[in-house]
Amino acid sequence: NSYRPWFVLGASVAAAAVLVALLVWKPGNARPGAANRQALIVYCAAGIKTPVEAIARQYERDYGVPVQLQYGGSQTLLANVEVSKRGDLYLPADESYLKLAREKNLVAEMIPLARMTAVLAIRKDNPKSIRSLADLLRAGVTVCQANPDAAAIGKATREVLQQTGQWDAIAKRTVVFKPTVNDVANDLK
Repeated sequence: NSYRPWFVLGASVAAAAVLVALLVWKPGNARPGAANRQALIVYCAAGIKTPVEAIARQYERDYGVPVQLQYGGSQTLLANVEVSKRGDLYLPADESYLKLAREKNLVAEMIPLARMTAVLAIRKDNPKSIRSLADLLRAGVTVCQANPDAAAIGKATREVLQQTGQWDAIAKRTVVFKPTVNDVANDLK
């Protein structure tokens, strides 16, 4: 099942996110039903939306603390944190964004949670028999990628393909760059 690695990654990141949220919020001090409870603000990479959403709702039920989830590409989220100067948890899809956040004094602590791996995703029925990156350059093949200036996976893809000398050719074949990995997956469907 091609979704299993994403689920495992998402579940790992989400579980760690809850741990970090618990450490930051100190829920022992929270009492359900308190009227002055401020929301926990979480900036989260779109690729892990499903597990993070489930954990956030459970956290709300268990501790009576509302959780505001903001999803997007890692760079977009970082810009939001920088502009708003508000937030409790930043879960980008790539460590490089945490380093940028640290340099800008936007985070107090960094905890490694998971690793991201780029994959070549194709339609389930694979009508064009795509087996490798070279196949993306064949006539009639259309390519959709995550935007390297907005999403961590797009940035990682560009870096790897630049190192192998394949970026320019594949970028030229790309018909659309999407803001998040979820948008790419939706196009693929």
